[in-house]
Amino acid sequence: MSNRALTILLVVSVAANFALFGFVVGKQSRPYPTFDPTRGYVRWLQTLPEDRRDELRPIVRQSKGGTRPIRLGRIHREFRDLLNDDSIDEEKLTEVLNRLRLGHHTQQKASHEAFIAFVGQLTTQERLDLAATLASRPAHPRPRRRP
Repeated sequence: MSNRALTILLVVSVAANFALFGFVVGKQSRPYPTFDPTRGYVRWLQTLPEDRRDELRPIVRQSKGGTRPIRLGRIHREFRDLLNDDSIDEEKLTEVLNRLRLGHHTQQKASHEAFIAFVGQLTTQERLDLAATLASRPAHPRPRRRP
């Protein structure tokens, strides 16, 4: 084998190793899974024939359009700031956690209402297919093991 062929083989091998490493790191650092059993229905919509997708897309857009996502980042920052203070103010911490819980509840309620509007427009067979797809993804995924 010539030096050029060995160099090309080495470069391809290094690139493949970096790609594999990136894939593994990406799988390990993904966001913590949600426990909502209704998640994934918008992705499931892509499995339908194009004409049916075109009929259902406005329903998904309309149901999502009426609900503006709550900005929870500020509340998360307040929570971290309270934990980083020299002393813990339990009343403020309780108030921040209550606002965070209310924000999550409001978002989940809006998501479930959108899901109900979407499912109400499906045929029986489509609803059964959606149920099978959602059942194949566990609502309570096993927690990842941390080293």
